[in-house]
Amino acid sequence: MTETVTKVRKEYQTDSLDEFVTNASSELHAEITAAELHYSGSLDTSPVLKAELHPTLSSSMDRAKDQCVNVDMEERGGVIFEKEGNFEFVYFDNVHHGASIAKCLYQPDIDKFGEVMHTYLLGNWKFYGSFHTHPLFSEQFSSVDFQNLFQGFRVNYIYSVKNDILAKYTWSKNIKKLNKTIIVE
Repeated sequence: MTETVTKVRKEYQTDSLDEFVTNASSELHAEITAAELHYSGSLDTSPVLKAELHPTLSSSMDRAKDQCVNVDMEERGGVIFEKEGNFEFVYFDNVHHGASIAKCLYQPDIDKFGEVMHTYLLGNWKFYGSFHTHPLFSEQFSSVDFQNLFQGFRVNYIYSVKNDILAKYTWSKNIKKLNKTIIVE
């Protein structure tokens, strides 16, 4: 949170997170910086029917949306685990819940994440990807998403509540290519 407040003060000359949300959240979720475009190399986009997904992945996406869409219009999310072709979504609270910044920033509860991760990994589950919502914005990833989530997960789902669009981003540091897949009903 300290880094966020420092950024707010430095870049937006305000101490108010409410003002930051109003003035800067669109920027955080709509812009891909030139550095990110250079780093990712390219953005390929292709649609896929939800029915074509593995059945447990499809049901995990439904559970993720059900658990994460909220009247507070805060970003929420979690992790998708995979074991022997089966997928399971695990929700993690946003540490910013109740604060204005939660409308444009999802950061999972690290303590809970560590506990759950330990349990799943002991059960031979593997990380498949991340999932989080953008209640007020498009499914386009933000610079924060790119720097934080995309560095740790090869597969990242972002659900735009506003546009009712689910996007899957896959990427590799090695080939510097980012793919975007829109999941359609």
